[in-house]
Amino acid sequence: MPTRQLNVTGSPRWESAREIVAQLRQMPAGVAEAEIDNRLRNVLECLFPSVKYPHLAMQYSSGNGPIDVYCRNVVFETKRAGKLDARVKPDGSTETPEEQAVRYLDALTAQGSLFDDAAIGWRAGITDGKEWFFYDYDREAIGGEKLTLVNILTLNGLDDDEALLTQLYDFVNRTAKMAPPTDNAEWVNGQLQPFLSLAARYEDIAEYEVKRDLWRGVLSGAFINSQDAGERDLFARHTMLVVIARAVAETLRPAEQQAADRVSLRDNLCEGFAAWLIDAAGADGADVVDALIDEVNRYAWNVADRDLLKDLYHVAISREIRHDFGEYYTPDWLARAVCEEVMDADWRREVIDLAVAGHQQGPAALDPSCGSGTFLFHATQLLMEDAARHPELAASPQAQVEIVNDLVAGMDLHPVAVELSKTTKILAFNENA
Repeated sequence: MPTRQLNVTGSPRWESAREIVAQLRQMPAGVAEAEIDNRLRNVLECLFPSVKYPHLAMQYSSGNGPIDVYCRNVVFETKRAGKLDARVKPDGSTETPEEQAVRYLDALTAQGSLFDDAAIGWRAGITDGKEWFFYDYDREAIGGEKLTLVNILTLNGLDDDEALLTQLYDFVNRTAKMAPPTDNAEWVNGQLQPFLSLAARYEDIAEYEVKRDLWRGVLSGAFINSQDAGERDLFARHTMLVVIARAVAETLRPAEQQAADRVSLRDNLCEGFAAWLIDAAGADGADVVDALIDEVNRYAWNVADRDLLKDLYHVAISREIRHDFGEYYTPDWLARAVCEEVMDADWRREVIDLAVAGHQQGPAALDPSCGSGTFLFHATQLLMEDAARHPELAASPQAQVEIVNDLVAGMDLHPVAVELSKTTKILAFNENA
């Protein structure tokens, strides 16, 4: 069996999954399609125990017909045992299972957000319980060419059961997002290199210098002399940090992205001094931003259990520069302990009661030098836990967020820290959502 596990899927229940696959293999001819649907869903529940509705569902609405079983960007079309041939539609025309799957995938991808297709991809599985066909989907291809066959399996014995479980796990896992690697130097440096290259190529362009002057000005407001740290290199690093932080925030707002377009998204990510990526580097800069958007979307940022952007900052900005700038970032374990000590359970309950009653004016927890938002993250999480238990807020996650958002605030002179802290606070809300 495969040993690779994604942090967002939990531990697969392999033995239970084997039992269900054995039942599929032993099914007599003529078993109803609904029975196959149920058992396939049960297998997927065993393989991915933390995946819940709507990410795992039967009769899932595609926008152009119900999908038999849907799991993380994978459409499963099931048929009665031995009935994988084309079906006759009410109008007399015929439609193969592959054509049905393409119809559903076309509808799903037409309404998907900017943060789905390129980074994750879409797939289709077709089965009658014993015969299994696995396909990759390409929306840009024409007609039947949209599906590319990946594998065919037939359940005849125990070895086939194992092969099917391996295939299902890997097939669906390719659509599952992994824990973000913000503390991985190789990953961070991989994202950084295109920014460094663009800065070297376009630093003589007038638009580049205008944005670097803007950046110098905001740093001087934080009493930082950018010339002490190798300006071009630091400017590129700060640009990358800001764009990543904004992109992470956007991945947590899929509803807004469904109505957006890639050009406006780039503009939003590159506001302020980061605009040199578009103004000076043009199409080259747009390509770098697009690649970063797709890379950021590969990861499940909403399962954060710490200040992820602090990790990113530590890798991207050397210890020497942080020391020269007088920067110190509190470890998460210490920030959590301080928040739990200062914001004890009685205080949290009291302040939420006051906020619900309208008697709490302004923030109750303020970090006047918030950096990347480590204290904001843990203060927000603690208050959200209590807000979720409050009798007047328990039924409304939106009301919980609104109350806690007003209770926790931070400020900082460093412009990059401000950008990071905004996203870190959003991540704290999503972890509790």
